[in-house]
Amino acid sequence: MNNGRSGTAGTDHETAHLAAALRALREGAGRPSLRDMEARGFVSRTTIAHALAGHRFPTLAATIAVVRACGGDVDSWRNQWHQADVSRRAATSPSAQPRTLVQSALPTQALADGADPERARCHHDAVTVHARKVAMLPHRTIGQIELRYSPTRHAAWPRFQGYPGFEHWAEHHPATVVLRTRRRPDGVITTFSHEYVFDVHWGDILLTGAGRRLRAEVVILSGDQRVAEGGTDWLLLA
Repeated sequence: MNNGRSGTAGTDHETAHLAAALRALREGAGRPSLRDMEARGFVSRTTIAHALAGHRFPTLAATIAVVRACGGDVDSWRNQWHQADVSRRAATSPSAQPRTLVQSALPTQALADGADPERARCHHDAVTVHARKVAMLPHRTIGQIELRYSPTRHAAWPRFQGYPGFEHWAEHHPATVVLRTRRRPDGVITTFSHEYVFDVHWGDILLTGAGRRLRAEVVILSGDQRVAEGGTDWLLLA
């Protein structure tokens, strides 16, 4: 996922569509000047102008600055930006090109809530649409929780990546990773738990689309004690 610190050169459908939507938002707000938008959005006029022009895909920070300056719904636009970024990356990534796919050694599963993403063939074009660092109470960062998404299979799932320091700690303190995916508005939850044995663990999928928002969560247990937990933002995924 784009971390909001850099843009991507080149104009594509998603870039043009997002820029057009931002320009429409500005028009609906009475077409404030770039100087006024700079003061309200707390980014430079140049950054705002680039976001409105659509010459390259805008950063999340630039998009939110325009939205705030025009009185738009920040959460809604944040989700719109993430969806556009996922679609843009899926269209230009190597996974979008014909290639030999490596199949799982385990039997395949039907694409459904609760399936393993690898066995349901969701991992080939998977991207991380949001991630957040996870800290062991009170201050030690041990890894990150990610919301993974397959735009072609319309499925999302959690993935926890442990950092080297946590691997060392887990050698002396057996730990269990509990991964959950939550979906709104139907309230469906998938839960998968496993002893921490290497750097990456993933949970089961939930299907996306139809106005559904999803979130990935992780809880780290040592015996009966909860030593760390974290979660991603709620995202609206196609």
